[in-house]
Amino acid sequence: HRAGVKTAMPGIDDHQGQTPVGPGRRGVHLARPRVNPRVSLGVNPRVGPPLGPAPDPGTNPGTDPGIDPETDPGIDPGPRQMDAPPPRPDRHLPLVVIDPGHGGFDPGAVRGRLMEKEIALRAARILAARLEATGRLRTRLTRDADVFLPLDARIGMAQMLQADLFVSVHANTEPTGTAWGVSVFTLSDAASDAAAARLARLENSADLMPQPLRAVAGTEAPDASADLAAPRSPEVARILADLARDETNAASRRLAETVVRVLARSNRTLSGNPHRAAGFRVLRSAEIPSMLVELGFLTNAEDRARLASDAWLESVSDELVAAILDWHAAEPPLLDMARR
Repeated sequence: HRAGVKTAMPGIDDHQGQTPVGPGRRGVHLARPRVNPRVSLGVNPRVGPPLGPAPDPGTNPGTDPGIDPETDPGIDPGPRQMDAPPPRPDRHLPLVVIDPGHGGFDPGAVRGRLMEKEIALRAARILAARLEATGRLRTRLTRDADVFLPLDARIGMAQMLQADLFVSVHANTEPTGTAWGVSVFTLSDAASDAAAARLARLENSADLMPQPLRAVAGTEAPDASADLAAPRSPEVARILADLARDETNAASRRLAETVVRVLARSNRTLSGNPHRAAGFRVLRSAEIPSMLVELGFLTNAEDRARLASDAWLESVSDELVAAILDWHAAEPPLLDMARR
């Protein structure tokens, strides 16, 4: 069993499968040491075949004719070869950074025993596992525990990792209790409607904390366009940053429209206008297509029941995966440009 490699930045979790050794593994009996050069020790996939005599052709590599492993106490009849860990995702696969909203002392929306920060983390873990299972994408979480991360730090993590896509996961509220369904938000300086503007103000207020807490949390992240601007004159940097931001925002809108189209097939989306836009700070990366997904309304009883169900979160995650794959298949030129 190999321990997972910890990243240098706290709060980032590498979702790459590792296989623990199960408690049912049995060791070799030591009461009657016995050496039989014809008993194969199995092949370790990391180092190749073991040294020593090979088994005779036509025999089972794990047994010896004339010795019954079921009755001979000198041989353990249990498994002789540990399962190889699953292959680690290809580092060249596109990277999706998933951001569970809120966390730590910031619970987000709360209704009864349901807290937005916990729903967001459960949903993000499920979505990451589903994306990894396709074999076509890698994932990282901005947080994989109940910790607080400022908005700029979340963006900074995605930029440091050179993410191809940033998905922030939340749960919504509204005063009447009648609205229900999934909605998707993208960045816009001008809000698409009053409800989107209200939500952006609410989500952006997560960083309105005392300065000492910000210092402890390490919130002073660089500007979202700093990498684009650093080596160039201010005017050239501004033009390039504006061009990159325009292309990124267009890709984000196409992603949101794809998500809405896929989720609408199963009647999961907010009625009327499920794709909205406003000035969300967490979506302000100049070079990473980004969206914020509100999985439902904690102010609606039916949505609360859905958000409390892992089976529902798994089902909606499968549809998000399908939408992300559809979108990504059409966006490689943009992603290549972002890399340059």
